[in-house]
Amino acid sequence: MVLGKSATGLKRAADYEARLAAIKRAVLSKYPDTAADQDIERAFRFAAEYHRGQKRASGEDYIRHPLAVAEILTQWELAPDLITAALLHDVLEDASPADVIGSAGPEATGEAQAKRRFIEAREKLSNRIASEFGDDVAEIVQGLTKVDRLMLESREARTAENLKRFFAAVGKDLRVVPIKLADRLHNMRTLKSLPDWKQKRTAKETLALYAPLAYRFGMGEVQSELEDLAFEALLPDIYNKLVEKLRVTEAERLAALKRAEKDLRKRLLAAGIDAQITTRSKHYYSIYRKMVRQGLTVDEVLDIVGMRVIAKTESDCYRVFGELHSLWRPIPGTFKDYIATPKPNMYQSLHTVVLVRPGYQLEVQIRTEKMHLVAERGIAAHWRYKAMVDKRLLNKLYKESDVSQWVEEFITSYIEKDRGTRLLDDIRTMLQSEDIYVMTPKGEIRSFPQGSTIVDFAYSIHTDVGNHFLAGKVGGVQKPPDQELKTGDVVEIITDKRAKPRKEWLKFVKTPFARAAIQKWFKREERHLMAKIGRSVLDEKLRMARIPSKEFYKSARLASFIDRSGLVDMQDLFVKVSLGKIKVLHALEFVLPKNLYEKVHTLKVAKTPPQADLLDRIRAYKSGLVISDKTVSEVTFAKCCHPLPGDPVVGYIKRGSGVSIHRIECSRVEGLLPDNIRIIRHIRWNVPKSSLFDTSLRFVSVDKKGILVDITRALLNADVDLRQTRSDRQPDGTIRFKIDAQCSSAKQIEEAIDQLKDIEGIIEIERK
Repeated sequence: MVLGKSATGLKRAADYEARLAAIKRAVLSKYPDTAADQDIERAFRFAAEYHRGQKRASGEDYIRHPLAVAEILTQWELAPDLITAALLHDVLEDASPADVIGSAGPEATGEAQAKRRFIEAREKLSNRIASEFGDDVAEIVQGLTKVDRLMLESREARTAENLKRFFAAVGKDLRVVPIKLADRLHNMRTLKSLPDWKQKRTAKETLALYAPLAYRFGMGEVQSELEDLAFEALLPDIYNKLVEKLRVTEAERLAALKRAEKDLRKRLLAAGIDAQITTRSKHYYSIYRKMVRQGLTVDEVLDIVGMRVIAKTESDCYRVFGELHSLWRPIPGTFKDYIATPKPNMYQSLHTVVLVRPGYQLEVQIRTEKMHLVAERGIAAHWRYKAMVDKRLLNKLYKESDVSQWVEEFITSYIEKDRGTRLLDDIRTMLQSEDIYVMTPKGEIRSFPQGSTIVDFAYSIHTDVGNHFLAGKVGGVQKPPDQELKTGDVVEIITDKRAKPRKEWLKFVKTPFARAAIQKWFKREERHLMAKIGRSVLDEKLRMARIPSKEFYKSARLASFIDRSGLVDMQDLFVKVSLGKIKVLHALEFVLPKNLYEKVHTLKVAKTPPQADLLDRIRAYKSGLVISDKTVSEVTFAKCCHPLPGDPVVGYIKRGSGVSIHRIECSRVEGLLPDNIRIIRHIRWNVPKSSLFDTSLRFVSVDKKGILVDITRALLNADVDLRQTRSDRQPDGTIRFKIDAQCSSAKQIEEAIDQLKDIEGIIEIERK
């Protein structure tokens, strides 16, 4: 590589060559049967050529950065193709725009043309990387390449787009993760060369995005270092005071820890257990976070230090655990078995806290060597084994882990939607949320963000399970849909093919996957309604012109019109007609012969409704009342009695408002009379059978297992659409239920009540 012939330049070049040689030796020692050293050598020369003349903010040659990232991956003992990709990871990003569009810049070239030429140049360079280093390496480099300033001016928009690209790349190939984290780790290690404002911005982004990302993929070692480096940059005074305080008390802590280590080592030796014992201090940011969260001083944090026991086998881990609890008294509620039930990021270990002496608590982790490697390096640990070099085998391992569920939900819910800069906030929220771990009745563990509900659990099993959710049980006891789950809960979902999502679920679901699935269902239902209205508009025209609708909809010319208009299918046509985006007469003019079209054109039929008219039609469709008083402009249904089609009703016109419709037997009617101007008695129902109206039922039942499931099933059998269920246990041992629902008529709800009366345990039913 050419760095200049000065003594300094030659010295730097020699340093790079020595570091490159060390990388090649380390890789060959792990992968002796490959030509990895040659690929790494070529990748370094390739990157050095493209980064020639480029400098980092510190003034150092830019090539130092990809070389350092490659060194980090080498220390993690990752596969050769990842080392190669690491050396090339900034080549596409740092290909100079001036080299592509000319030294005159985009102003002279024209912004649109400049962007096009820049994209073409990157594609050409990406193809060259694929040709020289293989498609896998090229795909990884592409996934790690950031959006250029030339393409998006806003930094926040670029950050959101970069994260969108990155997570989309993760969905295709998990191997981009360790390179991305190694890249950020080196940037944080060299942060002090940047201006103070930029240090803080980078540190804040690291705490918000990259440290949680490392945690999600089980890379605890990387997470800890990123957090400490960011902590130091963001809050230097607090960081330095904490470090100094811990330094002053370090000798005392270590002495106590050494005594405990000696006692445990002696105990394990006597039991014939071969194990390594190491001691550690918690990282600074973790201590600081605990102090802030619990309002403690550093002296009040009892678990600053910890002990780790590395056993030979899994069974030895449990033997160590037994000896440990025989030696020291365990603190109740602190034992966690992550070996039998691993965390979703594949972390395995036994955790316990013991009281070594009064006032001295010690946290101990027990694991095997392989578990320890996964705990420190997460899913990246699996790259150190030769069997994992194969991308297909690696992705199989990934698919079998719960990490894949998290990534796929994330991509489905956020990445595949065009959420603009809101994506940044979505990703921060998702990454930073604390997890809970709940189980299926078969013992399968699933992880969720804190605050997740039974409905979130249902959708995590399958979209169809969520869409047909009827009821849920936690620990064998039926709970409402918005019941928040906690770690250790065993959750069972009851489904019914007639059940469907409720809009109120959107108020409490926590996971993006559940939210997206519910929104998709309602969007599909809304589209179905729009299509029905659009078809009715077309049918009306055809009927009045006496044109057979079946022949019209099957005609080749209509199919041609749909194709030429860029529509997806017939339903798309109906939707566009209902929204007024396609004029009925325009469609008919194209499809019908001239004589028939002229016949239709002369008919005085209401034109296709624009959006506002459509909403009015839907409101009228739902109200379904014929009122004798034509001066009435607004109709509302009283929530105190929920009148339904078929109920005898009366209308009351209040001052300054429209008519309020009540059932005649409503208990509040008498109280309304003095405040009303007049009463409207001549009201009759005129509604389609498919219209739905709100209603409410109140129950009193014995506290019997499964009673709510029986109630729910009876209502579904009567085709009553449940909206919300609330329950309240009474001191006398009964349960009071309030169920909000929708149905089409008074007759339907009365039939449902008759079925409910047959349920054993129902004491009282009242329609409100």
